[in-house]
Amino acid sequence: MDLYAEESPVYEGVERRREVRAFLHAPVRVQYTGADGVRCITDEVSEDISLSGIAFATSAMGVYEVHGRVVVSVAIPAGDRGTFPFTRLAGVGRVVRVQPLAQVGAAPPRAGVALEFGNDVTALAALPLQ
Repeated sequence: MDLYAEESPVYEGVERRREVRAFLHAPVRVQYTGADGVRCITDEVSEDISLSGIAFATSAMGVYEVHGRVVVSVAIPAGDRGTFPFTRLAGVGRVVRVQPLAQVGAAPPRAGVALEFGNDVTALAALPLQ
């Protein structure tokens, strides 16, 4: 699979990313404050990722709102670390897009979520950066 393909398998539209993105499935932990003021954590799986943002599909409908802020931690799977310049990303993200995804059979409804990282995102490198 070409990790740096040009077209996203989940999202279509105008390309606005500042960084090259890779299409890979990596565990994503998202922390946010619910409408009731309680801190919540969901575990998602990335669809694509870059140093400037991440996209994932979720069944947590109604949780993510455009312009909402979340704290994100992404762990790059060991098998993808030789191809990727980092092993983990963590920081604050801003929701830039939420769109319903086509429902497949009797599966629960899902939405595609895109987050943009701020300047304070921390990236741990797998290899020394040159």
